[in-house]
Amino acid sequence: MSNPLQPQATTDIGDVKNGPLAKAGQSLIGVYQDYQQYVEAGGNGPFASPRGAGIMIEGTNVGVMIRGNDWIALQTALSELGMQIRATDSNTKSIEGMLPITQLPTVAQHALVTAMTPTYSPRHS
Repeated sequence: MSNPLQPQATTDIGDVKNGPLAKAGQSLIGVYQDYQQYVEAGGNGPFASPRGAGIMIEGTNVGVMIRGNDWIALQTALSELGMQIRATDSNTKSIEGMLPITQLPTVAQHALVTAMTPTYSPRHS
């Protein structure tokens, strides 16, 4: 019997609370959806996400900070998924770098990942 208070997971990528990208949050979900539309349209020219304004995007990689359990194993798993690790912090168990946008669902659903946030580009005023 399922717990009625526990939300049911869905396969809806856009479901911020229960979808496969829920750990990634609304901004990264938007970048992923924009990338899917870009690919479906033929992927001509450089990729840009209007919903990802301010989020660090380099080609088809997106800047992320990931926190998780078993920090060393998580670093290995992220590297194997193509993440270019740029910084780590053993105190906060966080890993920062550039992740292929196509890997966002895989990483968001990874058992060792507890949280993901986008890395924002610096703004000059």
